[in-house]
Amino acid sequence: MTRGKLTEAERIELRGLEADAALARHRARKHLAAGRALPADIQNDIAIKRQREAVALLARAAQSRRNLMTETITKPELPFANHRNEVERQIIVLLVEDILAAGYRIAVNDGEETVLPSSNDAARIFAAMSTTDEERLILEPHADNGTQGWIRLIYGNFASVISDYTTNIPETVFARANELADRFGGY
Repeated sequence: MTRGKLTEAERIELRGLEADAALARHRARKHLAAGRALPADIQNDIAIKRQREAVALLARAAQSRRNLMTETITKPELPFANHRNEVERQIIVLLVEDILAAGYRIAVNDGEETVLPSSNDAARIFAAMSTTDEERLILEPHADNGTQGWIRLIYGNFASVISDYTTNIPETVFARANELADRFGGY
């Protein structure tokens, strides 16, 4: 889907609706100008036209919602390009951004080893991620290098990619990621 554009099927439907509406308006004007009552077929055409316009309006509203969601969550040049699922990637990008903004450093553990020691460099963090089916992000405060907590990510769970975490991590760290996950039907 290209942001801001209708699909080919939606364009064809809208063209058909516009042509039908123009024909119905023309026939109605002819009858009304001649002082005649509208025949039943024109009245039916008008009713059908209104139904089609309502359907077209709903289609445009759905397209607008899709555009709004895309504009809200898509960032140019998303990091973490090796990740295979767009929904998971966007949730994780928000999560990592918010963790770093909260003043934590992140170590990445792939389940067997720590593949990235504590870092606050988002590019390095994203490069170390998504090499296995699950990972733990280990959060460390800047001040004392002690472990603050961890977040377990399980890839393939789509919007529920954030599988588990320690309860001592502030909810503000998860706010944007959870909001996006909720939009896509996650936890």
